[in-house]
Amino acid sequence: MEGVYNVLVNSLNTFQRRLFVTGGAGFVGSHLVIHLVEKYPEYYIVNYDKLNYCSSLKPLEHLHTKPNYKFIEGDICDPQTVYNALKKNNIDTILHLAAESHVDLSFENPLEFSLTNVYGSHVLINAAKELNIKLFFHMSTDEIYGGEHNELPVVMIRVNNVYGPHQYPDKVMSRFITQLLKDEKCTIHGDGQKVRNFIYVSDIVNAIDTLIHKGKHGEIYNIGSEFSISILELAKFLIKKTKNVTSEDDIAKYIEFVKDRVFNDNQYNINYSKILQFGWKTKEPWETGIEKTIEWYGQNLNNWSVETHVEN
Repeated sequence: MEGVYNVLVNSLNTFQRRLFVTGGAGFVGSHLVIHLVEKYPEYYIVNYDKLNYCSSLKPLEHLHTKPNYKFIEGDICDPQTVYNALKKNNIDTILHLAAESHVDLSFENPLEFSLTNVYGSHVLINAAKELNIKLFFHMSTDEIYGGEHNELPVVMIRVNNVYGPHQYPDKVMSRFITQLLKDEKCTIHGDGQKVRNFIYVSDIVNAIDTLIHKGKHGEIYNIGSEFSISILELAKFLIKKTKNVTSEDDIAKYIEFVKDRVFNDNQYNINYSKILQFGWKTKEPWETGIEKTIEWYGQNLNNWSVETHVEN
């Protein structure tokens, strides 16, 4: 077995880098995996995902014949599976995107959120330290780490609300679009005056690509856009786009106000000037980004059949 293992490691060493993407079948993760596999044939990309309710392998099907791509079904909360996957594939870079991110569900099932977001990250950190991983990239905040990350070459990002094709319809943008395409009402928490910034998924992927290659270890980078809109105005905008109505009375027919959640910030403002030094900037205009997104959901309306919670 050792001889087989050595042959495998030697074959993997022909690649310049070997990247391990957690959550690579999720929304941002799948876009990132496709980007990396297709842009960098000299990189070996391992997609590690447990395939939960919001994951999908459909957008990744065309990658399975690529020599620089591999999918592993696994849970980041399983230390032995994580360690074996990292070691067997001679990984030098971890891109940690796996997370439970739905705010409403975090109130309903905080234990599951803690297991994945805290313990799962802890498992990855321990394995990364033991195997001397060269870069640990985390799409999250730094609070969960405490002092653990001081021994690791870590780069972290925080992001605005991401939208685009392939997003499971439990986030406000994807949910509103699918509701309207199914001739349902947009469900809005509270009065809808909360303001959110939105950024297209390809801009996030390009930001991650930039920071993998140029980011400074130990730094946290905010990734955002200048575009912001209230949840109510977003609903009205999407109603006009999808239902071909313009009057306030007709628009109101597609809106339903529900009780606000216990914690719901008025607006999230982040300063993303730090990443601009590397030449990154948003490229997808709101007008074209939303057109692409609506078109994709129109063609893939039944991709997911599970009932979801609205987040806004």
